[in-house]
Amino acid sequence: MLARSLKKADDIVLEASEDQVRLSTAKGLWFPILTNLTNLSMDKNLDNQTFSVEILFQVLQKGVEVFDLSFWREILSQVFLPILEDIDIAFENQN
Repeated sequence: MLARSLKKADDIVLEASEDQVRLSTAKGLWFPILTNLTNLSMDKNLDNQTFSVEILFQVLQKGVEVFDLSFWREILSQVFLPILEDIDIAFENQN
């Protein structure tokens, strides 16, 4: 009985570790892409801005099926928030 309980505990730890590895891999692969697209969206060249925002949203649409909730939280704080802050600063500078 104890051995069976320990095996279940090991399985739970293994599943958690697999989730952490999956999230770490996703961050390692996707965050450089997302952050570079975010940076390009703030470029002075209008063509770069337009193209990068289009691609960014295409990537995020595909990510709906792949990214989990914790990854979306990081995307919101590290991808969308900088874009929104940049827009806010641009509007403040116009006034």
